[in-house]
Amino acid sequence: MLPQTRNKDLLMQNQSMRLVEQSLDENDQHAVQLAKVRYLQSVLPTPILGTSGVVLMFYFIVDSLHRDTSMLIWLALGLLTSLWRAALLFRYAKVFEIIPSKQVISNYLTQTTCTAMIAGMTFGWGWLSFYEHLSPEVQLGFLFTNIVMLFGGLYAYSPHLNAFAAFSIFSLGPALWQVQQSVTLWLAQSVGIALVALVSQMFAYRWAQNFRHNVLLQEKNTKLLYEFTKKKEQAEKATRSKSRFLASVSHDLRQPLHAINLYLAVLKRSFESFEQTTNTAQTQHEAAYSIINHLNDSATQLTRMFEALIDISKLDAGTTQPQLSPINIKDMINHLAHEFSQLSAQHGLTFDAKIPKSIDSIEVFGDPIMIERVLRNLLTNAISHTNKGGVRLRLKIHIRNGTERLEFRVVDTGPGIQASERAKIFEEFYQSDATRQHSSKTHSTVNNLGLGLAISSRLAELLNAQIRLFSYVGRGSIFSFNLPIQQGTEVSGAQAHSSREAQLALTDCLQRACVAVIDDDLHILDATSQLLKSYGTEVLTATSSQTTWQAIYSAVKFPDVFLVDHRLGKESGLLLIQEIKNKYGSAVPCILITGDTSSDQVSQFHESGLRVLYKPLIDDLFIGTICAELSSRLTKVNP
Repeated sequence: MLPQTRNKDLLMQNQSMRLVEQSLDENDQHAVQLAKVRYLQSVLPTPILGTSGVVLMFYFIVDSLHRDTSMLIWLALGLLTSLWRAALLFRYAKVFEIIPSKQVISNYLTQTTCTAMIAGMTFGWGWLSFYEHLSPEVQLGFLFTNIVMLFGGLYAYSPHLNAFAAFSIFSLGPALWQVQQSVTLWLAQSVGIALVALVSQMFAYRWAQNFRHNVLLQEKNTKLLYEFTKKKEQAEKATRSKSRFLASVSHDLRQPLHAINLYLAVLKRSFESFEQTTNTAQTQHEAAYSIINHLNDSATQLTRMFEALIDISKLDAGTTQPQLSPINIKDMINHLAHEFSQLSAQHGLTFDAKIPKSIDSIEVFGDPIMIERVLRNLLTNAISHTNKGGVRLRLKIHIRNGTERLEFRVVDTGPGIQASERAKIFEEFYQSDATRQHSSKTHSTVNNLGLGLAISSRLAELLNAQIRLFSYVGRGSIFSFNLPIQQGTEVSGAQAHSSREAQLALTDCLQRACVAVIDDDLHILDATSQLLKSYGTEVLTATSSQTTWQAIYSAVKFPDVFLVDHRLGKESGLLLIQEIKNKYGSAVPCILITGDTSSDQVSQFHESGLRVLYKPLIDDLFIGTICAELSSRLTKVNP
């Protein structure tokens, strides 16, 4: 049983070695070679001293008994080996502390094999030249010394089998031939030397295999440790980001909600005192309209903040993918220039947009929504951190690697960014000291949360671009990225104009539409119903799957589109949509509305293929999505 168990263990070990080697790439094989030469270099003093000592010892012993030129050859071979090894030792003393090239490693291994071969030839020459002239006692001593040197070679050369094989062949080969010439005990001596050679080769092979296996295993463990450390750093970074978020979000989310509550109170008081004041109806109307505008601004701040959180969730889930196409960016740039020139003026800053004259014929390859989002965040960030001076938007054409590219550059005259913070500002939820000092300056809750630059950076990566930062403390900062210019395609400004007219036409379709709204929150259900009715839309309402089917069966007209909240108490809006589509056909327009932004949920929504809206919603986006869903319906669904 014991031999069988040992054979089984050896088989399992060999299989383990093969699996480890198969799982590693060429770089790992290079690591094995590097470990091999480092080991050979570290033990090199031992064969230098051993060979030199043995050669000198037998030179003086044999020379006194048998003086001829063969001993000079013996001495010359031994000293040549030691000098060559010494040269290797000093020449490569520092080379292997770094990672040398494959050629350097190959040269070293070749020279090591050559020195081992010459060392073997030294002892082989001793067997052929002066062994027979020695007394039996000295012959026995020479044989014993040769065997000791052979097993010393196991220690010095076994990781590199070629070197050990060269040493053993050239030292023991002549020994076998010489022993056979002996009249007495030649057979026993020959068998003994052959067994020593065979056993030493077996040991050397096993030692080399174990050495290789250990190095590969160590390399794999190093990789695993690196990956673990990287994951650990990512987890710690995420924890720090979430901690910063929790520290700021409690304040930043409460601010617009607090403003909304105050404006609602003022609006309520305004109408309560309508009949008790002497103000004219026009004055009351203007005051109420002003309060409503302020309410809208506060709600927009809160909505933008949640949109940023949703964007981060989508990016984390990997569901945000660019729709790359050739686009003319003239209208986008002009629109942003107009919007941010007004915002800059409100804060006492100048705004200048320098656009190439050839902008009409310039098209970049990218996603228009992502490009605008990146530019908007960069411009907002620039304005929010600039106290005096202004902000400039620059577009410049340049050639890189033979490809024309359009560079977008946002320049501000703010305080600049310290070198220690330039990498951190692109992290999620990171707020620099400057951000906290200017947090109330603009309505950019996105940047106040520390998400604007993080989102921009990740969107730019999806566009195969990279946001570059140049900052000068006390003078300002420059954020830039570039996109390839598309050749050979023209998109006229008339197309964008026609798309705006189409959007207006879509809004008109609500007057003839029937929309089913399913939500278990009665306040949201009522608010959504009133908003749609203000457009002249017929509305069906339901709070669960059961009331949904009841509303459908009792309705005079089948809904043109379903607005379904994801959480309907204990029921799933996603499953309800699937049931509706299974019963009435997959062409039935359905929009899923949700407040769930976890990565898993976002991935699930993406896989469903549905249009998804995330709470809270801006009315323009809400109405526009409904109209877009209605327009995509090719045939009217008749149940």
